[in-house]
Amino acid sequence: LDMEPISVNLNRQIFGFLDIEDAVSSIVGLIKLDAKNWKPVYNTGIGKGYTLKEMIETIQEVFAERGKDFPEVTYNDDDAVGNTSVDYNLLEADTGFRPEMDIKSSVIAILEQMEA
Repeated sequence: LDMEPISVNLNRQIFGFLDIEDAVSSIVGLIKLDAKNWKPVYNTGIGKGYTLKEMIETIQEVFAERGKDFPEVTYNDDDAVGNTSVDYNLLEADTGFRPEMDIKSSVIAILEQMEA
């Protein structure tokens, strides 16, 4: 991070999240399933979403736990509404897939890779 201030528009949007490791696991689960048993559409996600504020606060928390600096964050009001989070229940029923990485685990993994 270049430590430039971050400006976040707070609103009522909920953003879906899926770590790449879980995305790969969900695809591998489908590959192992006989394609003739596939449903027309599967969703993959963690079954919940995060607001922008929750995401920023989680990232700040991980940085603080690791003694890393984080830029100043300012929040502005916005009236956007939406929800991109998705449910993985059908995929779980057919393949046994269950996501293992929440956003905090993902941020930690990213920082560990950057530090290696």
